[in-house]
Amino acid sequence: SAAVLVKGLDTGPDAAVQVSPYWATVQAITPAVAISVGIIFMVALAAQLFGELRTQADRDYLTGLLNRRGFDKRVLPSLGSGSATGTAALMVLDIDDFKQINDSFGHAVGDDVIAAVGHVLERHGRTELVARSGGEEYALFYSHTSCDELTEIADDIRMGLRLMRIPSLPSSRSVTASIGIHLRRHAE
Repeated sequence: SAAVLVKGLDTGPDAAVQVSPYWATVQAITPAVAISVGIIFMVALAAQLFGELRTQADRDYLTGLLNRRGFDKRVLPSLGSGSATGTAALMVLDIDDFKQINDSFGHAVGDDVIAAVGHVLERHGRTELVARSGGEEYALFYSHTSCDELTEIADDIRMGLRLMRIPSLPSSRSVTASIGIHLRRHAE
């Protein structure tokens, strides 16, 4: 049906189709539509790339956790908007003797340990804001909690570290960490 219609059209140099207002409109609009589609595509691609860069800027590449920048960016507004009697708390964790792990078994094994500890914190930390805040240091933020709850969470983390297995680390070498807890006092 469409082929019959096309065969029936006179498309020669003097054809009525080529000099019609319709054909002139199509010829005038086609480049504008093509350029518009190209611009929309480029804007969408740029927005996607900026989103990926923003995510990469706020995330630690080894653990997938927030990095210090991403953590601070999310925590500071929570602290500023809290009441003077808010129960915000911070838990910090530092892998014990990490330099010895790196020196004895190599940086690749050290990276495996850093990533494994990050996974333990995600599973046992019971918070949405957990970050690798430094080389072998981590931070967890709690907006509403008590000292007893934090102590229980710290024990869960300690147990998770104890049960953690890292294939590249000899089974005779356990990973431990020092954990500190601080509850916000008044408008601190």
